Amino acid sequence: MSNVPSFPPPLLLRNARWRDDPTHPRARQGTILLAEGRIAALIDGPDTDAERDIPSAVESVDLAGAIVTPGFVDTHTHLGWAGEGLWRVDWSAVSTRAEALDRLRTAAARILPGHWLHAGGWSGGWSRARLSDAELPTLAELDAATGPTPFFHTSADGGLAVCNSRALALFRLVPEDQRGALAPGGNVEVDADGRLTGRLFGAAAHARATLGAIPPADRARRRAELLAAVQVLARFGITEAHDIATVPDPGPTPLVFRERSFTDATLFDDLAARDELTVRIGIRPHLDRWEDAAREARRRAADPLVSVTGVKLLLDRAWYSEPLEGGYTYRYPGFAQALEWVRAADRAGLDVTIHAVGDLGVREALDLCQQASPTGGRRHRVSHARRVAPADIPRFAALGVVAEVQPWEIGSELPGMRQHHPAAFLETAYPLGDLLRSGARVISGSDWRLDQRADFADLDPLGALYAAATREAPNARPGDSPARERRQRLTLAEALHAATGAGAWAAHAEARRGRIAPGFQADLAILSRDILEGPPAVVLDTRVLRTIVGGRTVFCA
Repeated sequence: MSNVPSFPPPLLLRNARWRDDPTHPRARQGTILLAEGRIAALIDGPDTDAERDIPSAVESVDLAGAIVTPGFVDTHTHLGWAGEGLWRVDWSAVSTRAEALDRLRTAAARILPGHWLHAGGWSGGWSRARLSDAELPTLAELDAATGPTPFFHTSADGGLAVCNSRALALFRLVPEDQRGALAPGGNVEVDADGRLTGRLFGAAAHARATLGAIPPADRARRRAELLAAVQVLARFGITEAHDIATVPDPGPTPLVFRERSFTDATLFDDLAARDELTVRIGIRPHLDRWEDAAREARRRAADPLVSVTGVKLLLDRAWYSEPLEGGYTYRYPGFAQALEWVRAADRAGLDVTIHAVGDLGVREALDLCQQASPTGGRRHRVSHARRVAPADIPRFAALGVVAEVQPWEIGSELPGMRQHHPAAFLETAYPLGDLLRSGARVISGSDWRLDQRADFADLDPLGALYAAATREAPNARPGDSPARERRQRLTLAEALHAATGAGAWAAHAEARRGRIAPGFQADLAILSRDILEGPPAVVLDTRVLRTIVGGRTVFCA
């Protein structure tokens, strides 16, 4: 468990602008004093009398009119996976040498010395039909892109691997290995001059002397990957993340690997102990671990950085009614068992998050919440909810169920859905507007994970605000979204609340975080522009200038 950190020195934010009420049309302007990890005072205007008692030694930052908002709360991350993705090379969608090298250079610049750089993405390799053997980078190009970092990458079919000179040296490969001495049926390619090319074919691509020589990821590597992911969060003004994370399982080993995508929560503790955890973390083990989660919640009750925000159940794999497709995920135990677990978790004081993408999955998730007879104070969630049937929209508010959505997907997923589903069906796809008007709570998350976008468009809260307010991707032409879907747009103030205060509420922290008010924890994002003044396009020209967690600056542009 993370140790209670010492408070950072007081900090004075001068020439700041802020809103203590996100619906207020005009921002206040003046000075914000941070002390002991909290907002100590809000001073309007150049009030010298109010500032007289502030010691002159207090550090002061001139924000030059920048806007201060509550820090962004990402209510859905897979940070262990995301960190792994940052340190790997994903060529699964690559078709040209230039793009392959660009991705390789990006990953090589991120990874720390002393670690291997290898394949990432869902498939773990590249498609030779998409990225042909002729388009693969040469050994000299691989070396220039990776420097001293050893690099090894196999194709999806396992028939070819490429590696750089550093890897060849560690493998102890020599040109004579081309004749199958390394692995019967394999080939270590050499050029016309008899020099190794860095390409291994057939059995040589996965021989004990090549692939078998690469050490598996150990705890030190996983911790370093996680640190890389946490540092990216800070760049985007994210001060709190509700991560799909778990605690060690004493056994017995389950027959189904339900926690495949769950971060090891003890790695967050490692980062906190090293004073490297720059974001508040709420962990959510799998629902069948509800007893372990309840014990962990009690153990972490006073932990300022790592807490338990509930448990998670995975229900569907995009189970839609029009056309009928998808169904249950292999991790769903069936309604009866799921209901038993939800009831038990609810009685234990845990909020349950249910992964449901399609409208039929959402309906079953709501049925589970309804039949579980939630006790007072629970804040169960349905996560994703890409499409909700009109009859099910009012059930969220009636049952007190929170809609945990990923607004950035509106620009990336909805165009493809329009090619596949009827237009009338999609009137309640990503129904953020209908949900809010019905009285439901809507919170915003990214689902940032292994297959992240190279430009972090899936993580960026500002891009998500734009998508929620316009129903369009940042690079779309204005008006690209069909008129019949536009009632689902949010105002920027509504979208900002979903990404800040509403997320704090979902974590039962609304009395401590999510507002600019005296006494609240100083979890803040400082933006270059006031995104609530002007049209949604203002968001696209806005940058995060500074991120503050508990009064400590964790990112400064």
